[in-house]
Amino acid sequence: STQSTWGHTSRTVRSEVQATLIMRIIAAYMLAVLGGNQNPDKAAVKKVLDSVAAKYDEKRIDALITELSGKDLSALIAAGNAKIGALGPVGGAAPAAAAAEKKDDKKGADKKGADKKEAAKPKKEEPVEEDDADMGLGLFG
Repeated sequence: STQSTWGHTSRTVRSEVQATLIMRIIAAYMLAVLGGNQNPDKAAVKKVLDSVAAKYDEKRIDALITELSGKDLSALIAAGNAKIGALGPVGGAAPAAAAAEKKDDKKGADKKGADKKEAAKPKKEEPVEEDDADMGLGLFG
């Protein structure tokens, strides 16, 4: 595997592209279910993907349809959430927080005084735009 300009190997880029294509197919299946089709077939998934000119692999659509055929999507999602919840918190946030506390302790009273001044200032609320539904993230492209 060769190194690309961006620091990724071509194998890594290929697997990321494949993962994106798979997620598009899953999203299209879920959109078909949300649209009222409780058991979408290949044609329904392709119709959603074609409506946004998304690329797809028909073999992967077939595999998804075979895997989910006759299953309740809501039940599958609930079961998946239960499995994820059983894992508990995972990540590096705790060590990062501990490091930040140590850094704050070194600053001492200066930091505490600045915090009190900051808390006394009235907070300015920023307007929330409700029109940014997709937040710049294109699901299919």
